Amino acid sequence: MKAHPLILALALLCGACAQTPTKTAAMPEATSAPLRIATYNTSLYSDETGGLIAELEGDSAHARKIAAVLQQVRPDLVLLNEFDYDDAHRAADLFQQRYLEVAQPGGGEPLHFAYRYLAPVNTGVQSGLDLDNNGQIGGDGRNRGNDAWGYGLHPGQYGMLVLSRYPIDEAKVRSFQLLKWSTLPGALRARSTRAAASRSTTTTCGRSCGCRPSRIGTCR
Repeated sequence: MKAHPLILALALLCGACAQTPTKTAAMPEATSAPLRIATYNTSLYSDETGGLIAELEGDSAHARKIAAVLQQVRPDLVLLNEFDYDDAHRAADLFQQRYLEVAQPGGGEPLHFAYRYLAPVNTGVQSGLDLDNNGQIGGDGRNRGNDAWGYGLHPGQYGMLVLSRYPIDEAKVRSFQLLKWSTLPGALRARSTRAAASRSTTTTCGRSCGCRPSRIGTCR
């Protein structure tokens, strides 16, 4: 699949948060150079559980192209969207070790991030509701996905991965993954009885959202 264009922005990155950030090196010394923050919709996902791992264990042309772009741009902190989550973080390991940290054709020097953050998402988790109003809950294939949060075919599909040169301030990380729509001020009320029942359990985020502060020199 073709990845969407890379968008650079100086902004607060938001994503899921439930795991401890991984530290692999000391924090870089503060400099006067501009801070480069990016978000990239990678389309590194599979319709099957473990599918992304299998793809990255081989030779993924798509992953190499994404790595090449990141090696050219060289962000200090990047949020990778639509990157399948797995509990063992195997896909993240593979992408970093076999793609980002290896010079790619059309890219630049190998790119190493000392810190990363990834966590489960709502996508693919069964809602227990008939979200597509077809008269049944769940089923096989797309019928199952249509009644899952975020319309995912398996838990972890369309996940998020944050890679950073700087430590993440774990003590100040906040997650809104399980925030219910019904708890939001001014949340629109459903008209039908069935919709009203689902309103009380529907999460605000089909995937996840949250805030992850990073420590950059003396700034946060």
